[in-house]
Amino acid sequence: MNILLIAGHGNGDPGACAMGYQEANETRRMANVLKPKLEHLGITVIMYDQNKNAYDTVRYGGALPLQGIDYVIELHLNAGVGDTSGNGYTTGTEVLIHASEPGSTVEECILSKICALGFTNRGVKRRGDLAVMGYVVSNGI
Repeated sequence: MNILLIAGHGNGDPGACAMGYQEANETRRMANVLKPKLEHLGITVIMYDQNKNAYDTVRYGGALPLQGIDYVIELHLNAGVGDTSGNGYTTGTEVLIHASEPGSTVEECILSKICALGFTNRGVKRRGDLAVMGYVVSNGI
């Protein structure tokens, strides 16, 4: 299996910011930890250029490196405004899939593994309005 791993935001877009952290920096840290763990499982991981923002790439007509890719993981974090103690609604983990995706077995498994670490499960959610996800689906992945 070949996975394209994208760290969300970056290239001037910090993403969510809270408690001294910037989403763009943290997603890059996560991607750098996740890549060797996936490779240890025998998965080939192509890391999207961390100096770029995949959203800007597709928004301005550029291409993502999808040749030979079977699955795309794009990492994001959100900041619950004013939710320092965590209320279970804005705090937790969710996996987004495209609205046209017929199944969510893989994503349910990913989510359950993350939540086993103690994170609140916010579920697998279907979206059809996200630029990178739409680009990936429109290119047959």
